[in-house]
Amino acid sequence: MYNYFKQKWAVILERVKRINKRKLVIVSLIMVGIIICFIPLFVFQARVNRDANKNLGLATLYYQQAQDLEYKEERLDRLQEAKLLYQNILASFWVRDKKMPLFYLGNCLYSLEEYKEASEILQDFDRKYKNDYFAPWAKMKLAASYEQIKEYKEAINSYKKILEKHPQSSICPQAL
Repeated sequence: MYNYFKQKWAVILERVKRINKRKLVIVSLIMVGIIICFIPLFVFQARVNRDANKNLGLATLYYQQAQDLEYKEERLDRLQEAKLLYQNILASFWVRDKKMPLFYLGNCLYSLEEYKEASEILQDFDRKYKNDYFAPWAKMKLAASYEQIKEYKEAINSYKKILEKHPQSSICPQAL
């Protein structure tokens, strides 16, 4: 193995020696330029993801606070704030992980009684994350959304999918 790499390295060095030094400098400068151009992009993406995680935490806090509030008006205000934050996270092209915002946005829309929109978001979650830990809960909320908009056949299909695809889930008894 060592001899193989030694031979390959010798071949590479021989080819480099044959290349015109001017071409070598130009190619090297182009490669360094490309690397330098990508550094700000990676820094930008890291910052966007950090901000998205902060907004996800804040949106989830608003969502959880809304679940505990007794007054409907305050509850709806918190849910609206959470909804906007989740939508902003999902709208960003640069955010890598959109699974949790998608799941919570579907739940938030359901809590706001926007059942049609909730079903669309939860369908999207189901398409993208079929085998995720939260998939049975998303399907259950999707079925409940279908019931609310009186699409009973779709609701029944969603319940069946829960039982078929996630038979070990703790949510299965609710799907019966």
